[in-house]
Amino acid sequence: MNKSWLFGGILFISLAANAVLGMMQLGKTLQLQQRPAKIVMARLARLPEAERAQAESLFKQALPQLREQVINTWQLRKDTFRYIASAEYSRELAETRLAELRERTTTLQKSAQKLILDIADTLPTEQRAKLLDNVEFNLP
Repeated sequence: MNKSWLFGGILFISLAANAVLGMMQLGKTLQLQQRPAKIVMARLARLPEAERAQAESLFKQALPQLREQVINTWQLRKDTFRYIASAEYSRELAETRLAELRERTTTLQKSAQKLILDIADTLPTEQRAKLLDNVEFNLP
């Protein structure tokens, strides 16, 4: 038997295995980067029907404003870091842009936190616990 065929077969199997493992890793990575709205809806799905309907209604009412705030904040962040990397960079203007970015981020967080509290206000203790069960805090 020709050794080049054997070597080629082993190389092919190795490449195929690497491709499969790479796709599995990509799937895990994409799964971790779920959209926050989908995560919230999955959490709301844990609630009993009556509480879920009311909580989903509050969430859907707030969603357009939150989405707009997120998009605007992401755009400002992208523009700010592009400015810092550009030839027109000035520290003073960069600090002003970063201050505006912090302000927008704080506003976005306040809106999201208000929504959490608005939903929590409508739920009994057991349902609040179920809604917030297994929340990851990503602490070091």
